Amino acid sequence: MRSSRPPWPQSASPGFFTSDGSGTGQAAAINHDGSLNRPSRPAAPASVIVLYATGAGITSRPVAEGQVIDPTLYYPSAPVYVRVGKLPAEVLYAGSAPQLVNGCCS
Repeated sequence: MRSSRPPWPQSASPGFFTSDGSGTGQAAAINHDGSLNRPSRPAAPASVIVLYATGAGITSRPVAEGQVIDPTLYYPSAPVYVRVGKLPAEVLYAGSAPQLVNGCCS
């Protein structure tokens, strides 16, 4: 019997990777200088950080599950919003993370 469900994600269900891998607590983030963001080394106010997430849903181009992403970028079809605490953050880029496995976005 064939499933009536399409083989691709239907909606986004995003989640950030965490620094300790537990799925809770501090997000895994890289500061603008390449250092790991942590309580002893926070990002400077108004600086840029990189966050890693999964669950972006449908993207601008199909990529095979488990494939390592090449330099050709793809983007989530759904809009991306980020808040730091209760404040909105400016999103400069949201999409594939080259050299990481499909499903990981930055």
